[in-house]
Amino acid sequence: MKPVIIIAIAFVLIIPVGIAQAELDIDKKSIFSDKKFATTTKLTNHNGIPFSFEFDRDFSESENDAYYELYKIIDSRNNQHVGDLRIYLGSSQWWDANAFLQEKDTSGFSNIIKIKLFVIHMTDTTKIEDVTNSLAYALKTLVPEWSEKTSSVSSDDWFSDSINNAERNDENKREDRIIIEDKEIAVFHDDIDFGSITIIVTENLDVTYSNYVSEDDEFLEEILNLLEPEPEILEEVEIVCGKGTVLIDHIC
Repeated sequence: MKPVIIIAIAFVLIIPVGIAQAELDIDKKSIFSDKKFATTTKLTNHNGIPFSFEFDRDFSESENDAYYELYKIIDSRNNQHVGDLRIYLGSSQWWDANAFLQEKDTSGFSNIIKIKLFVIHMTDTTKIEDVTNSLAYALKTLVPEWSEKTSSVSSDDWFSDSINNAERNDENKREDRIIIEDKEIAVFHDDIDFGSITIIVTENLDVTYSNYVSEDDEFLEEILNLLEPEPEILEEVEIVCGKGTVLIDHIC
């Protein structure tokens, strides 16, 4: 009788705790931090707006998942305070109830990410052109998906028409709004007396959060695939049966 060789194969997969819990670690605070970093970095990158941002105040309420920070906009050329940048993530209801002296949210989204840029130009012709060019750049940066495929008008044309020709609201400011995919873009232009332009981009947080989780799921799957090892071949075991016996199902 020929000896029989049994080969045992074992699969060993070790997943680091940090990777296994990656999805659990995704929260609104993380998204807020990423959004804040991306916004301030992109707006001051390359040939963008000639401004820098200086942290001012934090209005966040972690227990309500409401994250809200205020930054001063500083003109990099003369170090003057020329406006404000407000970054908010949370419910639309919280914004309306707690963002004092701010415009009410009109997007219709339950949960929002709101980027608000307010820049003073004091009706000075040169400064108006400078601020207009800077905020037009900001609009393209904050709404990169704006194109002829998603709108019948370019962002430059819409922005220019909004600040020059839009109807005035109750506060005598020119006001215009538009929805691009899952974002509402609002523009306010105070072109009388005071002189300022405001851009508010409100993003649907529910959609952003869903995309954020999906991207992390893909990342987690890639990591798991990389961690899966080749099958481990254990020691070969030779079973030899005694005289007068035969091997059946690995038993003599």
